[in-house]
Amino acid sequence: MPNMIMEVENDGEVLVLDDGTRWRVQAGDTPTACTMLPSENVEVTERGIGLYEIKRLSDGQSVLATPE
Repeated sequence: MPNMIMEVENDGEVLVLDDGTRWRVQAGDTPTACTMLPSENVEVTERGIGLYEIKRLSDGQSVLATPE
């Protein structure tokens, strides 16, 4: 089930989703995270132990992040 971005904090370093989770974006992905906007739908998928992909559903762009 998709989530919605509620906030993009610290120039893309942290994404806050509608379920209250906070995600620390990997340093190399902050430029992409900066383009993500509140109210956009994303999908969160585990990619490894403690590492997740957050993919914007509108265009498929994604970032890697860890839960805070």
